Amino acid sequence: MTSSPLPINCQIRRACPAAAAFTLIELLTVIAIIGILAAILIPTVGKVRQTARQSLCISRARELGSAIQLYSGDHRDQLPFPKDQAGKRWVVYIAPYIGSFTHNYDQYGEISGIKPNDAAIYGHPAVLCPTTPQDVIGTGRGVFGYNVKLNSTFNGSTMRDTPARVADLSAPSWFPVLGTSQPDKSGIQMSYVGPSPRAHDEYGFSGTYTNAGPSPNFGRKAIFLFADWHVAAHDVCNPDAWPWNGKGHQNDSFDVK
Repeated sequence: MTSSPLPINCQIRRACPAAAAFTLIELLTVIAIIGILAAILIPTVGKVRQTARQSLCISRARELGSAIQLYSGDHRDQLPFPKDQAGKRWVVYIAPYIGSFTHNYDQYGEISGIKPNDAAIYGHPAVLCPTTPQDVIGTGRGVFGYNVKLNSTFNGSTMRDTPARVADLSAPSWFPVLGTSQPDKSGIQMSYVGPSPRAHDEYGFSGTYTNAGPSPNFGRKAIFLFADWHVAAHDVCNPDAWPWNGKGHQNDSFDVK
């Protein structure tokens, strides 16, 4: 037997074939698939985010409804004024019912503000639509709008400047107490004239619109808290539908009657 000239511990190495490279067609196919998946997923992610924000907005409106009910129970069934003669806003009245705030009182025992200060309530998450950008939080913008018609109550054929009660309302399930506002335009008060400019600018609303109107922050819909304390989303971009088609005149849906 002829012995091998190589040492017994020498291993013969075989050359490994080089890894095959992707062809141009394969690369283009992968890129096309990624593009298709992105086109499918990105809008879906956007819709999921909007749905989550809408759910949070509804939850906050319900929390405010609970706070208003507690305030009303402590004040002879009266609802807060949108803005009283001292310049206080509705959020000041209900502040202790949504956070660690305390009312200040004047010499007559009337609410005159809150501790630590009135401005602190405007940045509280409960009073804000979650679409409100960070740079306007605390300014009053983006705060849910409170129906300005609650400044007065209807008494026979005249209006009187006294706090409204739920008992004053003939149809509380259709009376809007609060609505979402357009953060870059307004907040705190909700006008009865028409929706916010977003309804016109983004959805072609053809009627009258105003900065303080209820805002379609979720597609064509605004979030409303009603006087029976349910919360619902409604399309505010159709001038021929509620709340702009009130009987007799445009303001009926917001009237205290």
